[in-house]
Amino acid sequence: MDARIEKTKASLKKALEEVLKAKPDSKIRVEDILEEAHVSRSTFYAHYKTVEDLISSVSEDIFHHVFSHSLKSEKTHDFSNTSIFDTTDLITHILYHLQEEKDLIQAISRSRYSSLFFNEFRSEFAPIASALSSAHPKEGIPLALVKTSATESFLLALRYWEEEDFKEKPEEISKIYFALLR
Repeated sequence: MDARIEKTKASLKKALEEVLKAKPDSKIRVEDILEEAHVSRSTFYAHYKTVEDLISSVSEDIFHHVFSHSLKSEKTHDFSNTSIFDTTDLITHILYHLQEEKDLIQAISRSRYSSLFFNEFRSEFAPIASALSSAHPKEGIPLALVKTSATESFLLALRYWEEEDFKEKPEEISKIYFALLR
């Protein structure tokens, strides 16, 4: 991607976070984000149609990174010697990435746009929920319900962690999540 586009998108992402923190229950206008980002209207509309479109794009960017199957060594964690097939390591790895985005996640989660973010999260988490459901089958419970339970339990753990200001380590939240799955 062009460096200017990356810079613009990063500026809009940061502006979105700041505006959401300042106006969580208000309908945010494009103008609010433009003022914070110091970006022109035409630049915004070259990339997005609405505030919701920006939130969807930001969510996709977060989830693309969070749910990538790359377990390379990173600044905050190193899962390079593990396998994506180890569900505990995979969930912990995902939690590290979510923790890196905690300010933005908290801003979105506490805003009127939270359902948009969490619905997109559910969609992205679906393949992992399928894998976890296969690894942790529940006798007599339909697979679709087990998958939904795996996803909603993860969101429940994530919302708890977010409300606690992400104080616990990802490993602790991973343990909580797997305890919820039992």
